[in-house]
Amino acid sequence: MRKRNIKKQIWLDIKEDELVKRKSKEAGLSEAEFIRSLIKGYRIKARAN
Repeated sequence: MRKRNIKKQIWLDIKEDELVKRKSKEAGLSEAEFIRSLIKGYRIKARAN
């Protein structure tokens, strides 16, 4: 069984979508994990190269 069983859908404009994609990639996280981390109040940094 899935750990998360509630689905949320949100509307973003193109700039917001590009920002989420870029920042999650820089952090080495999926978009979903990136957003969940922000909701929890974590400060997310770009991963070291």
